[in-house]
Amino acid sequence: AVLIKKEPEFSEALLLQHYKRKASEVTLARVPLFSYLDPIERRKIAEQLTPMNVEEGAVIITEGELGDSMYIIKSGQVGVYTTLLQADGVSVIKTDQERLHLATLQEGDFFGEQALITKEPRSATTIALSDVQLLKFTKRDLAVVVKQYPRVGTLLKKYHQQRISSTLESLKSIW
Repeated sequence: AVLIKKEPEFSEALLLQHYKRKASEVTLARVPLFSYLDPIERRKIAEQLTPMNVEEGAVIITEGELGDSMYIIKSGQVGVYTTLLQADGVSVIKTDQERLHLATLQEGDFFGEQALITKEPRSATTIALSDVQLLKFTKRDLAVVVKQYPRVGTLLKKYHQQRISSTLESLKSIW
């Protein structure tokens, strides 16, 4: 209490940091990947995350680039698009005007995990459809979490496989 009276800026900064971490914990509780963890475990994971604000229309991930992060949506909507389609084993690059919408993601959804699991280039472009608040998870952050909580890694791979299957089904329906 003495410190708060003597250093109000310091206490304000601590309070702000506390609320940001708390908000990140609440977001993690809504993400199926982390919902089974207890609040203390989620708090430890929240400490690994970097908050990011992205303006509407901004590209978050660009298809074809190498990635070292995945993202969790705290608020807002993100569109997932591809211009690279595979037909009979041949990659066909479509023009920008023919960008194919794969999904719309929102609060509690995550994306970008493929680059962390497979080390392959990004398979889609993600664009902020509104102002978006994200929690960024680097490859190193994820390695720390998976080492402590192996089930997170197992679930992440499971969700990734489901995502691949649903994307392939979407593409089949177009052809």
